[in-house]
Amino acid sequence: MAMISNMVKRLSSFGKAPTVDTQPKPPQLLAEPDPAKDGVDHINIWNKGETELGRFLNQTSRSDFVHPEYGPFHCVMGFWYWIKSYDRDDNYRYLSGGRVKKYATENPGGETFFIKDYQEVLLAANYEKIMQKEEMKKLFVESTLPFDHYYLFGESNVLVKPFGREWVCKMYEDLRIMIRAGEKPADIDYSQYAVTKK
Repeated sequence: MAMISNMVKRLSSFGKAPTVDTQPKPPQLLAEPDPAKDGVDHINIWNKGETELGRFLNQTSRSDFVHPEYGPFHCVMGFWYWIKSYDRDDNYRYLSGGRVKKYATENPGGETFFIKDYQEVLLAANYEKIMQKEEMKKLFVESTLPFDHYYLFGESNVLVKPFGREWVCKMYEDLRIMIRAGEKPADIDYSQYAVTKK
């Protein structure tokens, strides 16, 4: 019976071109990454990671860049808090590391709005950050290890995998493919984020 089934499958595909999946595969994140292997079998995107590249790619790491539409920022997280706020607090431009989130927590007065295509907005900001640092761009495009995103918490170094980990890693995998191919992110209509300061 199995022989007849295999014969039917072969006959039904006769004359058809073989299917080849040309889309890049999503990154396969390690179920339980080993921090001791950061830089060996993966690159951890964390400001205290083992690799220079992983530290640079972290959203809160100090990595000055100029956004083509909105100007200078010390880190992508500062840009993110700035663009989604109605009051466009320029203090976000000059903060990095834990000070970004601390400032946001201590100054929650500004109303924020939802950015529906936030993934594209953050991908474009990270593209600018990478492209404006020639040495980091070289490390980025020459890297071959998969990206991961986790941090160690407390004195006992509990491994924490933050929410959005999969998306952050996929964004960097997509950017690596894009930059290697000499491509740029799709254009974004930033006018939809225009606000009038009171």
